[in-house]
Amino acid sequence: MGAAAKIDPNQVRQSAKVIVFARDGKKARGSWFPSDNKAQAHAAAEAMGMNVLDVANDDMRQLATRLPKGRIFESGKAFVPFIQGSVLDALAAHLPDGQELKAMSAGAGAGGGGQGPTSTSVEVRHHPKGWDDITVGSLVLACEEEKEGWFECVVQAFEDGQLRLRWLDYPAYEAFHRPPNRVALLWAPPTLSDKK
Repeated sequence: MGAAAKIDPNQVRQSAKVIVFARDGKKARGSWFPSDNKAQAHAAAEAMGMNVLDVANDDMRQLATRLPKGRIFESGKAFVPFIQGSVLDALAAHLPDGQELKAMSAGAGAGGGGQGPTSTSVEVRHHPKGWDDITVGSLVLACEEEKEGWFECVVQAFEDGQLRLRWLDYPAYEAFHRPPNRVALLWAPPTLSDKK
């Protein structure tokens, strides 16, 4: 399996037109979107209770190079991954006077617009010790793009040789598919029964 191509910072500076970001509990979220997603990114930010800024100067273009590229789902919501807190602070400094950094409310990332938690939930039932041990309910790691990092998700089903997954922290985001060799396992210390 080959490594995914890294996005050239110069390409990001040219392509990034909108940045969506917010505080999510103690974590920070943010991503950039190209011009063809500008309207959808603004709408998604409003629905999810996040800040949105148009990329209008060199400082913003430089900050965009420190963010992953976002993705708009068919539902109209956006996938906005975790970012470094220092990058969030730098983005917040560009907010217009009188506008504060938004904090996503419980369920807003999944249910949108601060409507409260949704009924969708994800249950972890299994911690696989190897790839052959993955089953429905297994906790694994996946990423949207290689550059942005890996996040916890739960196996929902096996479909046509692919795993159908759902993000653990954002269960109402749309399910997505990955081949088994595109997920990672979490290390767990051995239990006493494993040592016998």
